[in-house]
Amino acid sequence: MTTVQAAPKGLSPAQVLARPALQKALLKLHATVELEGMWKAAVAVFDAALPQRFIVGCFQFIELERPMILKFSRPLPGGLDNLKRFFEVCPVWGILEANPRLKVWRVSDDFDEQRWEQTEFYRDFVRHQGWYYGALLVFWKGNRMLGSLSAQRTREQGDFSDGEMGLLASLHPHFNAAVQRLDKLHTEHTARAAAEQLLRRLPLPTVLLDWNLRLIHSNPAARDCCALWNFGPGRARTVKSRDGFQIPTPLLEKCRTLKAQWNDRMLECYTLASTAGHPISHPAQPELRASVHLVQRSTGSITKPFFRIDFEEAAQRDCEVAGTEKHLTLHTLLTRRERELVELICQGAANKDIAGRLCLSVGTVKKELNTLYQKLEVHSRSQLMALMR
Repeated sequence: MTTVQAAPKGLSPAQVLARPALQKALLKLHATVELEGMWKAAVAVFDAALPQRFIVGCFQFIELERPMILKFSRPLPGGLDNLKRFFEVCPVWGILEANPRLKVWRVSDDFDEQRWEQTEFYRDFVRHQGWYYGALLVFWKGNRMLGSLSAQRTREQGDFSDGEMGLLASLHPHFNAAVQRLDKLHTEHTARAAAEQLLRRLPLPTVLLDWNLRLIHSNPAARDCCALWNFGPGRARTVKSRDGFQIPTPLLEKCRTLKAQWNDRMLECYTLASTAGHPISHPAQPELRASVHLVQRSTGSITKPFFRIDFEEAAQRDCEVAGTEKHLTLHTLLTRRERELVELICQGAANKDIAGRLCLSVGTVKKELNTLYQKLEVHSRSQLMALMR
């Protein structure tokens, strides 16, 4: 990484902000529409603004102390367990709980040297990593923390001065605008992807829920299936599916289980999103079946996944000879990897997203897609999706 020459000491925040190198970095920051681009631009802004050893970015918080997306301008030694320990003992979260919606903070605001060196965080990390002082910028959406950026310094570089903290306060609105823009764009993209999945699967009975298990979309066939799950075939005929609509408890519990699994894998590239789905049967009526999918738009999105529930209709099971045999035949033709590719294509994933989800290169994805098209005698994504309906 090439470091831009930091601003000389003694300049006011306004003078530093007017420097051409920082202005150029800020323009790139405001032009970004994806997380990776925003992160690179943020590091460039810090490099142009003030001296530091490295930058840490945390985004997509499940809980205050559990960031799902981590960025480091320099590699942090140690594996996954080391990172988890890093956030378990980090004192920042206690400061944020005591000061909700805090925007700019430095370690020395709350810790003198003696108290700082007595913390587990200092003993386990700081003294081994070559940095000592820290400054933090935090970005909020209401009471929800969207992300944070922190700069770390060595003892030799010295603490962040009041003037430099003023500079960081002046830079905060620029970073905040970029993070808020990403959140809005990714939220819109996720909602659009959810709607596209619903439309693509019509007339299959499908329900879409957001991360908090609130309803995004449902179709009439899905509401009828929910009535069957909740009331049984007799009473379901007398209940208006829209008025009595409620997601069956077993399916909600499955969604909560998937949420917990996804949270626990917070640092493992956040790719637990299911491709094949998680089948579940009604506890008292095993002929009623559904499949729960955890759908993630892409590995670079700062929005959380959503849930898709696909119901197996009785009418579909009555037509197995006419329709299902075709899908069973296709199923036996495909390898496990090809079935994953088909599922992701039907979710509307682009080649780059498929590569990230399956840990492949984009070139390998294109090659395997061409093989898949030849095997199924189709020539495009749209033909493949039509074939799999």
